[in-house]
Amino acid sequence: MRQFVVVPVLVMSLMVAPAALAAGKKPTTRPAGGDRTIQGMVQSVEKNTLTISILKKKGELKEHKVRVRKGTVVTLNGSPVALADLKAGENVTVHLTHGAAKDIAATSK
Repeated sequence: MRQFVVVPVLVMSLMVAPAALAAGKKPTTRPAGGDRTIQGMVQSVEKNTLTISILKKKGELKEHKVRVRKGTVVTLNGSPVALADLKAGENVTVHLTHGAAKDIAATSK
């Protein structure tokens, strides 16, 4: 009885997947572990949140809030600092793991 259920489900999944890709849908996968890097400019710093603005391809700015966990390494011009030491207008590179900052490297003007 199981074979009669599994085979139609498998056949249907093989038919639907190519149709979705052909329709121009982008895959929703991210790099392994959810790691990624973003760059922007510091807008504000709150207790556990860093807000940065990111310049998009079309010249528009997008605000992005980054969760900062205990243990996140924060540097300013290569020296370790507290998150609260970052100021608006500083350039920042943030390495994210699973949606939260792993490390933050800022440079002042």
